[in-house]
Amino acid sequence: MLQQYAVRRAAEPHPEGGLDLAALMVMCDRMEQSSTRPGSRAADQLTALNLQFHVALHEGAGNRQLLRQLSGVIQAPLVRHTLHRHTAEERARSRAHHREILHAAAAGDADRAKSVMRSHVRNTRDPLRRVRAVARLA
Repeated sequence: MLQQYAVRRAAEPHPEGGLDLAALMVMCDRMEQSSTRPGSRAADQLTALNLQFHVALHEGAGNRQLLRQLSGVIQAPLVRHTLHRHTAEERARSRAHHREILHAAAAGDADRAKSVMRSHVRNTRDPLRRVRAVARLA
């Protein structure tokens, strides 16, 4: 819920500038490049870029208290753990979500950005559910 709220706020027009959409698109490009390379170094880079992307979205909301709350929830080990367990299809969907959030923000469509973030967060639940299901069977 906090991420959805943050993205909605960030996608709203801001007189002081808000999101740096060009920099965020570059991050998307770099995430796509990292996701096609094998190995733990690429996975670490993808994790770092993903975190940077989300932090930049949160910062775009212009709310320091919200940023503090989100930084306590979204941490590198959990992100890496989740990304590592995504299927190729889930990784592609995640990258598409990132770009769609930016397109919505560029259009000033805060509600669409929020909706895509909701789907994005739900997409991360599937790998975690698979891990829990396997653990229960063991």
